[in-house]
Amino acid sequence: MLKLKVRTLQLSLALFALTLCAVTNAQVLGQFTDRTGSIHPWSINSAHTLIWDNAPFIPVGGVFIPKYLANGATDANWKSDTQSLDLLKQKGLTDIIIDPYVSATDVTSAAWQKLIDYLDSNGFRYGIAFGMGIDRPLTGTLIKPSIYRTDNVNSYGEASWRVAASDKAHYYLVDTQDGSQIFREGEISVNGGVATAPAGDKIVGTAVGLLYPHVVITPYMNYNLPDIWGGFDAYRDHLLAIFSNVKFGSGLRFFIDPLGDRLGIPPNADYLIPDSQEFEIEWEAWLRRRYSTVDALVNAWGVVDHDLNSYETAARLIPLWSNGRGIPMLNDPKTGTKYTVKWNVSKYWANLHECRDSAIIYYMNAAADILKQQVADVPVIYTRTDLNPIFANANKIGGFDGYGVPAYGKGQTLVSNGADSAVVQCNEALRPMWCIVSETAPSDANASYASRDSMFQDLNLLDDIGCKGFFVKGYDGITNGYNMLSNLGQLDWLAAYKQRIQSDMTIATAKPNILLYPISASGLVQEGNVPGYPDAWWCPTLAPGKPLMYGSSFAGYNLLQPSGQITVLWSLTGQRETNFLLDDPKAVSITTPEGLPVKGKIDMKKRTLTVMMDDNPLIFHTMGQDIFPLEAAQDALKQLKYLIDLGVSEGIPVEQFRYYLERADSNYHLNNQETSFLMSAEAINNLVNIVEPFIWQEAEDPSYYTFSDKAPLAGASGGYALSLDTASPPGSDGYMAQYKIHVTKPDQFTVWVSGTPPGNDASPFIWNFDSDQPHNSSDAKVVGAPWFMNQLVWMKLGTVMLNPGDHTFTIRATEPAAGTGRYFLTLDSILLTRTPFTPSGIMKPPLNMGAVKVQRNGKK
Repeated sequence: MLKLKVRTLQLSLALFALTLCAVTNAQVLGQFTDRTGSIHPWSINSAHTLIWDNAPFIPVGGVFIPKYLANGATDANWKSDTQSLDLLKQKGLTDIIIDPYVSATDVTSAAWQKLIDYLDSNGFRYGIAFGMGIDRPLTGTLIKPSIYRTDNVNSYGEASWRVAASDKAHYYLVDTQDGSQIFREGEISVNGGVATAPAGDKIVGTAVGLLYPHVVITPYMNYNLPDIWGGFDAYRDHLLAIFSNVKFGSGLRFFIDPLGDRLGIPPNADYLIPDSQEFEIEWEAWLRRRYSTVDALVNAWGVVDHDLNSYETAARLIPLWSNGRGIPMLNDPKTGTKYTVKWNVSKYWANLHECRDSAIIYYMNAAADILKQQVADVPVIYTRTDLNPIFANANKIGGFDGYGVPAYGKGQTLVSNGADSAVVQCNEALRPMWCIVSETAPSDANASYASRDSMFQDLNLLDDIGCKGFFVKGYDGITNGYNMLSNLGQLDWLAAYKQRIQSDMTIATAKPNILLYPISASGLVQEGNVPGYPDAWWCPTLAPGKPLMYGSSFAGYNLLQPSGQITVLWSLTGQRETNFLLDDPKAVSITTPEGLPVKGKIDMKKRTLTVMMDDNPLIFHTMGQDIFPLEAAQDALKQLKYLIDLGVSEGIPVEQFRYYLERADSNYHLNNQETSFLMSAEAINNLVNIVEPFIWQEAEDPSYYTFSDKAPLAGASGGYALSLDTASPPGSDGYMAQYKIHVTKPDQFTVWVSGTPPGNDASPFIWNFDSDQPHNSSDAKVVGAPWFMNQLVWMKLGTVMLNPGDHTFTIRATEPAAGTGRYFLTLDSILLTRTPFTPSGIMKPPLNMGAVKVQRNGKK
């Protein structure tokens, strides 16, 4: 009878929870039964707040690394931990994340239980992290022929490469034309970080040496990718063996990072072919699901001149190219067979990345479901390390339940480093997701908050963008990092902030006003508050879209949303009346970023929509119609006329461009305004290179370089950047990039470079023109705010006097980044200006000209 009453009471509580969640627009996602038998229903509302026991749970606290778990279950360590926890309890800071630092499976059930008992009996509300998690390292063949490359190998010499974290490698000596002729190949050992191979006598002329090392993926910066494929099953079993014997009380709130601390995809892993048998099996199964026949696979991969006849063979092939460099072949390591491919159309890498990402998501969701089903039914979240598809939970039911955001630094960088895009991924999920700040601290690992106000300002920014919980990475007696436990004043500030949150629980339902932009438009958009709309945030998304640039007149982007495509535009020349030619102007609606309607003037006879625009963005809902600002074509005609006249005045032969001006002008008056603009823009780009009102050089197109790669980068000018990212030390010249710069007339130029922001994570560099004295990057001045999630920024290097003719601009990185020990530097663009100008993002300087009225046939 007693059992029946208890069961009836539990059912009543569950029904009450369902009713309450319906009122709060939150669906019950789980019910945690603690060791006393009490049921704790939980859900997540549309504002990304955890609803626990029918009330919002918005924690404010810190991350604690117990010595009892990390350093051993000794009495001394226990005493030290309980003293720290008693202090936190006295301050009212009972929200805590327990980080074991070592893998959670390396701690005994008894040690976990002792700590859990203490936390429950002292009123703590806690989340459990899993430390290192899966400790099986990911290994495989690294495909980076742009890095592991040796030029000018002849028959009498040898090829040598520097390579880190490698035990062996496969090398190829190939022709210098297109790499399709292989003179010699073989397997060699890597000793002391160096691999050496003899050239042999089969080389015709000189050869290029390419190395494909077998490497171990090690933690990169602040995230890691272990061998989930080969390590998951054993880790899962070990995890359940430990935690099935741990009884949690009412203080448990969530699990975080069950597969390991800061899961992510390091840059090298993007070009790694894992060698675990489990990955190969999964890769083969994925290929079978994607391609109904092997012939379809062969066509998709661009395989030519060979009979690839099975999925099994395809799954073990090793590509010998990446990012357009290397050997255009797939190699079968079992038989040595080479399959020639059309690498410019091959979908091999896209397929591999999709298979890898979908598998990671599967294991993330599987780990979450196993914990909720077999250990404790509480939310499971992951530290979101990057704007990456692996953090997009496509499950409507089950899987992981949200994100923990690592937010380091001060001010705006706290948001633009990832908190904003994490909230966006929560919004785009198919079910409600919880979003908290799982770790935050001032930028310097050993620095403290400067004041109570600075702490409040930083946490308030994270609150404003939509985070629903805040854990300072500050209860640290293990790693010599920022330790709030030794600064009682800062504990008091944090306790005061907790009181502020608890006194105003409107945060539980508050949603930020977000204007999305595709990451490809990062160079046009400045993350943070939308200009003119201080209560709206510009945030990046992985949703499909593209940037729009209309010369120096207008900028913006298209973005595909569930409701349809939107176009966001703003003026680059201040307030102006702007006309759009449309098939159906009445079908277009315009709003501000705050959602307020904007009225335009419609002329159905001319099929135009006229609206007043300025430098604040407007959102056009076009019902699928492409829109084009007619004033952009008018401005382009004026600019083209100006450049032609400028070239003539300086004695530069540019008269042939009058033909393009006349054609563009004729198209404009025939109502082909967009065609007119495109023709003018192409001519303007060519004329700028000839007349040189400024000099713009894409950094990914050097005349010579020893950097790592020319790699895709969504927020960079042209969509690519030149990257350096390696642990291997360079030769005596450092890692180098050289550019040929042509100057038409003598002048004093200001030299700008956009690339990695200087700091502990970036390699310092030196630069010079020709044989002039080198200048140090420490003398450079950062200008404006960084963009593309703080990965790129403009630096003013200095000034230089250049005479007419060809010059060589050189950048050398000779030292590793101070904070990581890696050689790391990204270069996006190089700009030389003759007149005052402050660069921003990927926008080129406007032409400094007076108004020129252009009539038919290009006459004044």
